[in-house]
Amino acid sequence: MTKKRCGSGLLPYPELIDEFLDTICSTIHLRLSVKVRLGLSSKDEISAVLPILNRYPLEHVTIHPRLASQMYDGTVNLDAFDACQGLCTHKLIYNGDLFTPADFTHVSERFPDVDHWMFGRGLFANPFLLEEICSGQPTAAAEKATRLKAFHDGLMSGYAERLSGEAHLIKRMCSHWDYLQGLLPDGPKAYRRFRKAKSLPAYQQAVADALAHLSVFHG
Repeated sequence: MTKKRCGSGLLPYPELIDEFLDTICSTIHLRLSVKVRLGLSSKDEISAVLPILNRYPLEHVTIHPRLASQMYDGTVNLDAFDACQGLCTHKLIYNGDLFTPADFTHVSERFPDVDHWMFGRGLFANPFLLEEICSGQPTAAAEKATRLKAFHDGLMSGYAERLSGEAHLIKRMCSHWDYLQGLLPDGPKAYRRFRKAKSLPAYQQAVADALAHLSVFHG
């Protein structure tokens, strides 16, 4: 996609971003926001892009302070995000590596003027994250197990109505456990058991065992 100058592949070409936004903003009458990384291969690319974005009536700009070439490797560049605050005239939203309440505390204290946040992989991995941030307390293991089971069962029921065959259903559910396994005691082992299940009853038993272990977990 980036080789075709799509997505983050546009970042080295601010003139194309300008042309694109000029066309879009003069054509549609909807609220528009933009989400960007620091650049495709250089963090300096964003400094040429933000003045372009400032020219258009955007609702907000979300910045994930990594390079597109990094994917999700390495760490977010908080210094670069800080520099963006002085270049962007739109409401700025932070995104990137918000996995724990401690992560959020660290970044929100670093950027006290930012009051909007985008959570991504952190919520896939821990659906309880936002309430733990708001309450200042971890969710009890037994409550996690109960609510995770309800979520899992509802999700599986919905998929079962649309997917064909047990193997397809198990594979789709395991795609969620790829993120959620971190909630489970010995999550990687439980996840391997889910993936190795040869039948739906075997998969359901593996999940039941893992959630039962979680419900009494005190670690």
